[in-house]
Amino acid sequence: MSKLWDFLANRAKKNAPAKPQRPFLHEAVKLQEYPVGEYLQWHTEGGHHQLQEDIAEAYRNYLIRQTNDNPKVDIMLGPTSNGYIVHCNKYTATAVEYKHFMYMCHNRLIEHGYRVNLADVKTRDKGNYQETVYRHYLKPSLRHMMTDSGKANQLYGNITLELVSRNGNLHVLKLLANSYTDQNYEAAAEFSDLIKLITTGTV
Repeated sequence: MSKLWDFLANRAKKNAPAKPQRPFLHEAVKLQEYPVGEYLQWHTEGGHHQLQEDIAEAYRNYLIRQTNDNPKVDIMLGPTSNGYIVHCNKYTATAVEYKHFMYMCHNRLIEHGYRVNLADVKTRDKGNYQETVYRHYLKPSLRHMMTDSGKANQLYGNITLELVSRNGNLHVLKLLANSYTDQNYEAAAEFSDLIKLITTGTV
């Protein structure tokens, strides 16, 4: 009986789901200390234009063809999750320039009713490579969530901005908007308006 129990116990251990791996580096990002002067110079020189144009074009093409045929940018559309993925190896931009683009997106979201819930950088060992994720996580401000209907205005949903590197090499720049569908929330605003906000600055 003891041997059978040991066999079953060992088998259960082997089949148990792996515990999520904790980052071996996790630091808060102090956005209040962001180098705004460098960002403004980058923005004044038009450093954001190419990415904006490519994201807008990829989105237009996806709506027409319902497939990702742009090698630079992928679009993700779903019932509750929408976003884009920029493939960094298709550009010559530096990590600083991508972070400036994230900061620009962050500022536009703040102007349209969002607040920063979290900003951090995490590094994990993924086995074959080390992955570092620089992230801004934004949620609608409580002031903008209040409505006469009694349901919360979730705007575009909760938004994650990420710059992902692997083994020190830039990998992808991502935006992901996750919305709620339950009765406590109004329907999320159109993702097309979020794309317009990111790529033009207006809605």
